[in-house]
Amino acid sequence: MRTFELGDGTSQKFWNIELSGAEITIATGKIGTAGRKQTKACPHEGAARREHDRLIVEQVGKGYKETTAPPPRQLPPTCQGLLAALAEDPDDLASHVAYADYLTEQGAPLGEFVRTQLALEDVGLAPAGREKLRQRETELLGLHARSWLGELGPFLLDGAAGFDLFEAEPSFRRGWLDALKANFATFAFCRALARAPEARLLRRLEVSRTHYADRRSPLDPLADAPALANVRAFVLGEPLSPEEDARYLDHGPSCSTNGDGCVAVVKGMPRLEELRLLCRPVDAAQLFALETLGRLRVLQVDHSHDYPLELLANNPSLGNLTHLLCWPHALEEGDQAYLRADGVRAVVASPHLRSLTHLRLRCSDAGDEGVREIVASGALKRLTWLDLRHGNVTDEGALALADALAGSSLRHLDLCNNALTARGTQALQATGVGLRAEGQHNPEDDERRYLSCGDCE
Repeated sequence: MRTFELGDGTSQKFWNIELSGAEITIATGKIGTAGRKQTKACPHEGAARREHDRLIVEQVGKGYKETTAPPPRQLPPTCQGLLAALAEDPDDLASHVAYADYLTEQGAPLGEFVRTQLALEDVGLAPAGREKLRQRETELLGLHARSWLGELGPFLLDGAAGFDLFEAEPSFRRGWLDALKANFATFAFCRALARAPEARLLRRLEVSRTHYADRRSPLDPLADAPALANVRAFVLGEPLSPEEDARYLDHGPSCSTNGDGCVAVVKGMPRLEELRLLCRPVDAAQLFALETLGRLRVLQVDHSHDYPLELLANNPSLGNLTHLLCWPHALEEGDQAYLRADGVRAVVASPHLRSLTHLRLRCSDAGDEGVREIVASGALKRLTWLDLRHGNVTDEGALALADALAGSSLRHLDLCNNALTARGTQALQATGVGLRAEGQHNPEDDERRYLSCGDCE
């Protein structure tokens, strides 16, 4: 089947055609709908082929552009074996060396590029030699990057994403696309990425914002995409630098990234070690229960309205998790706090989350009860970083923390925008733990404005 799309500024349409013997089947309609199908019988196969080709020419003349995935290339058995070894163990240096040798024997410029990047990994390389290799690396990329990137080339080199604001920053390692940042990612770009063999060793993917068209999530093509099986870090949304984060004492950052379909993408990343979802919506119940997160170390979920931490605490696949970072959306009228004491209790008492060293639970009403749960669980013996900014911890909780910090591992404590007085702050400062406690509010604040210190859009 050959597929085509047309975007005229007001609507997006598809037109697909399939030839089977003497029959032609055409499917057409608005993108995002099932459309309608029509089958036409021709006198014989030759007539069907001619009519098939005529109809394609006609549709192209109307402005339709072909989106049919290119057929897979047939590679020599030796090359297939080397690629299979790289897919099995992407970090194996010997496999990369063997692949570079094979490419060089075939006269492929990519072989020299792989060798050059491998040579640059030598930490003992003299500055002059390193500079020479860097220059050759740049030359080879300038000459061949377009062909090495395949279907991704027009997007990553020309910004051809069907949307003027699309931007991309690719980087290579050992001859492969290794890291990719994309801003305003479109459906067409994600579809190309999902089927790109050039991305099969991609280790880091960052998508700061997405662009919607006709109710389709741009992330949909990335669900279970073989090209993403090696991804170690996935960031969806716009991260804050430490300096930016430090300034949010009485409000929260805005969110402009849609997360529709992100959990299905995560599910297809079995080597994932770092996951930052700074978007909404996120199906947190499905995410927290995933059984494919055995390598995950960092989990950040910001801007969500739902944090079923009990599900996360009961997930045995999260035994390697060291960082749990949550910053909910601003509380909406009629809702209860998105992070509560029962969730704190589940996390710190979980038998599966014994590797946690960094815990950030902002915009929570767990308050002193949550602090008591943390102290009673013994988690302070493991935690080196505790962030309860935008909460309602009072001097009672501060004194309980101060008493428990002797002999603990804690090095950083953030209680900005809580309900401490000088008494509680001074008790914590006396422990020697690095403390941030600016912007305290009145504990009698019945409006709970601290729960609105997240994205409010």
